[in-house]
Order: sequence, then C-alpha cells, then structure tokens
Amino acid sequence: MPERIGYARAAIDDLDLTRQMSELEQAECARVFADHEATGADDARSEWQACMSALKPGDILVVSRIERLARTLTELTEVLTRVGERRAELRICHWDPAPITAPGDLAEIVQRLVDFESANRREFIHTGLVAARAEGRVGGRRHKLTPEQVKELRAMMALPGADPVAIGKRFGVGRRSVYNYMRWAAE
Repeated sequence: MPERIGYARAAIDDLDLTRQMSELEQAECARVFADHEATGADDARSEWQACMSALKPGDILVVSRIERLARTLTELTEVLTRVGERRAELRICHWDPAPITAPGDLAEIVQRLVDFESANRREFIHTGLVAARAEGRVGGRRHKLTPEQVKELRAMMALPGADPVAIGKRFGVGRRSVYNYMRWAAE
C-alpha cells in the first residue's frame, strides 16, 4: 500500500523545522525524515538518503516547499529524476491545492521555478553574510588598505595642505576612498 513520506530540511535562514514538520503532519505523512543541519552537501543530508531509500513505487514524497528538495535547478532536476525513477509522486504543500495538470499551466510552472531560485538565492546570500560575520566582517567588500596603511593615510591627511588625490595615488585608491577611510577610522 502506498504511503506518504515526508522530508524536511533546515536552511540557514530557517533552522527551526517546526513549521515544516507541522505541514508534513497535516499532509498525513506516515514517516518523516528531517535533516537538521543547514547545509546543501549531500554527505550531510543523511536523512535525505534514508528518505530516498524508503521511497517505493506508488509512494508520495511530501515536502513543505520545493526549495527543501534542492538548492539549484540542476540539483532539483536530479532529485526529480530520482523520484521519477522510483515511480513515486511528489507533493509540495505550498503548491496545493492547485496541482499543475494542463499545458496552459506553463506560466505557473515558470513562476514556481522563479520562486524556487529566489528562495535559494536568499539562502545563499544569508549563508555568505553569516560566514562574513564569523570572520569579523559586517558585509560588503574587504578594505584594500591594511590598518597600518590607514594610520599612515590619516597621518598624511593630517598634515597642512594635504592633497587627497596624491595621497590616494600613493595607496592605489581614489580621492573618495581617502575620505571614506578618514570617516571609517573616525567611527
């Protein structure tokens, strides 16, 4: 007898699986596999591997959102191929109650793929920001000048008649950057 098998995956911007688990419970899943680590690496997704092993022909794989299956369109294509090879169905809670059935639904399919890419792009950006903060950066581009060079720049700018263009050339930055370094150093 076919059964509904649920899968949940944590994301950097959504580590709490409570909402996903609730949606899978409402979808009446007999079993639920959940990866609690916020990573896209296959080796870290042991529950995903177990989920795919448990999936039999006729079963229904249930996820709350399509971006929980994969992080790129290429990976999504591979996942959907694997599910198809197992002759299982796929149900995405956030797509119900409007299943895609007719060719006229092509715009809906494209929109859902755009939503998929947008959600994953947000997650990638958030992952990058978390990594930057862990390295002590708030975000944005790294400074070209070292702290010692900034001190030297400030000392040169403190001299009477200092030329910000000439000082900037000495350090390989523009006039605007010289003033930005002055401002940042004062903060």
